[in-house]
Amino acid sequence: MKKIIIAITVLIFSQQAFSQWVSPSNNQSFTLSSLSILAPDVVEKNNNSFFIKQNITISKSDTLLLLNLDSCIKVNPAITIEINGTLITENRNTNLIIKGLPSTSENPFEFKFDSAENCIIKNTDISNCNRILLINSDITFSECIFHNFSNHVISYMNCNPTIEYCHFYDNYACAIQSAINTEGSPKILYNILFNNVLANTNNPQINIGPSSSDSILIIGNTIEGVSSTMSGGIGISNLYNSNITKVLIKDNIIKSNRYGFTQNGYRIMSYIYNNQIVYNNLEVNPNNGGSGISIFGYDTTCASIIRNNLITGNLWGITSIYYNSIDLGSADDQGFNIIYDNGNNGIEYALFNNSNSNINAVGNYWGYDNIDDVEEIIYHHADSSIYGTVNYQPIYVIEPEISSFAFFVEDNPTIVSDAFGIFSENRDTIFVTIQFTENSSYSNLKPRITTPYGIFVEPSPDDFINFDNPITYTASTPHQTSKDYTIIVNQITSINNFKKENIIIYPNPVVSNYLIIKNTHNDNLKIRITSIEGKVIDEAFLKYGENKISIKNLSSGTYIVKIFDKADILSKKIIVKQ
Repeated sequence: MKKIIIAITVLIFSQQAFSQWVSPSNNQSFTLSSLSILAPDVVEKNNNSFFIKQNITISKSDTLLLLNLDSCIKVNPAITIEINGTLITENRNTNLIIKGLPSTSENPFEFKFDSAENCIIKNTDISNCNRILLINSDITFSECIFHNFSNHVISYMNCNPTIEYCHFYDNYACAIQSAINTEGSPKILYNILFNNVLANTNNPQINIGPSSSDSILIIGNTIEGVSSTMSGGIGISNLYNSNITKVLIKDNIIKSNRYGFTQNGYRIMSYIYNNQIVYNNLEVNPNNGGSGISIFGYDTTCASIIRNNLITGNLWGITSIYYNSIDLGSADDQGFNIIYDNGNNGIEYALFNNSNSNINAVGNYWGYDNIDDVEEIIYHHADSSIYGTVNYQPIYVIEPEISSFAFFVEDNPTIVSDAFGIFSENRDTIFVTIQFTENSSYSNLKPRITTPYGIFVEPSPDDFINFDNPITYTASTPHQTSKDYTIIVNQITSINNFKKENIIIYPNPVVSNYLIIKNTHNDNLKIRITSIEGKVIDEAFLKYGENKISIKNLSSGTYIVKIFDKADILSKKIIVKQ
């Protein structure tokens, strides 16, 4: 009798492990509600939740729609949701929640996309999952949240996914990973990656192999580590000398990882521009890593152009290893990288050329204003004949400058509208005119201050300050030069005299050569156009009626139009598209 019972138990378990539902591949669309009726043993609806209990395969030409669901989708352990056709998810108001149910076997569900087409995963919160595997599937992920994955969150092979405005946090392995022997050119845009690779393995949060014919784009992301001393920020590799790997690393904040960016192998062409690569110093042994940027080339086809980056607080600033071709600036195209305060064991290392290759590094700031001090922190042929030479002269020296000063409503609820500072002619005084809400005052205002990379400001821009009287802000450089700026805040006292409805500004965005301003107030208004940083572009007076303001000399971008009537002021952002 025992044997019979055991045999039956095994049979039931076997059916559960291999049971699945496969769509018919005849251009049908399905929802979880329709599947709960069509296949109740696969999808069960219970109050405000759907339970996926068996494997689901959406076949070629079929579609699964998960749109505007008020329900939570819960998935049993060991389930695979495979998409060979199309999956579209989106909730308009809140994120769609898909989460794996806990299991003592620690075998969570996973998504597999294989030759899928036209898939869009949007406004979706996925957790307690194994991984999302993409094979030959150019998926778009937008405004999603991924957390508590037990494997790499998004793994791709031979495809070009788009991953934008997503949030990855507290995952066991990499946020985005590709196989080292497959090609793909993902677009990784404006995401937040925080505290991933909790396994504390030697992997970066973004770990990518060779590109396809398109460029890999990694733009506008914040990549921050916390607890993993072995995990880096971004890694690009081409270890098998496959097609040229092209990659753009631009406008990212990479901080508090074991290292910032590394590229490794053959035939890589990277352009690293305008990134903040800071305090990547979690490596416990500096001999094993901790660079802001590391270029490890197997030959000189491993190349990188590095411009306009902030690199500070790392164990090493930039390291050049083995063979490569690094361009940090030339006489005709200076680098303008800001590299300072990188080092370990009490020694500063701005650039360590531990390779046979020579490096041009003209026009960068190294934390000092003289050549002798800079030579001390660059390690190259002058220190050992086995290293290549670094040509770093002339150096670039930054000035203690505030670029813009403003108060924004989102930081200061006591003001009516955003207020932008106007610089005096010699740029040592900044005037800001503010309209306060009723019964509010100058106290406890928090400014937004922009400076070039490497400039410190005191008091801190994070502090709330009382501006009843003029306040002095001091801008300083790492080489200890400084400049004082006096901030004078004026209050609009005659808000009824100048009404916003008296001024109409159009079109916005401006796509022609002219901005139209209709003035039904009086003939004594002054207009000033400034850059977003506060630089005055043009000034003029407005007549009563319609005014045609030429902007044909303005390049595309965002500008501030200010209109004055004695103490009154109207500020409006305009966008120019030339």
